[in-house]
Amino acid sequence: MKEIQDKMTDAGHSGRSIPLPGLRAARQKLGLTQAELAKLAGVGRGTVHRLETLERGGYPRTLRKLATALGVTPAHLVGDHHPE
Repeated sequence: MKEIQDKMTDAGHSGRSIPLPGLRAARQKLGLTQAELAKLAGVGRGTVHRLETLERGGYPRTLRKLATALGVTPAHLVGDHHPE
């Protein structure tokens, strides 16, 4: 997690945003495209892309929307979970 925080800091992200390293795996586990997840969560596809590539972190509200759409807890997206 420290490496991810360092990457976010190096990229100029504020301390208020939260890296979501588990997002891509959770989306792929359900077989969703970035566009499909974005629509389900009510966010932009570009937002999903930037969050998955760790170009930026998500704000708590966005994290909750994505977790709800994926049927997981917010903590699941913050952790680095890999598909089984």
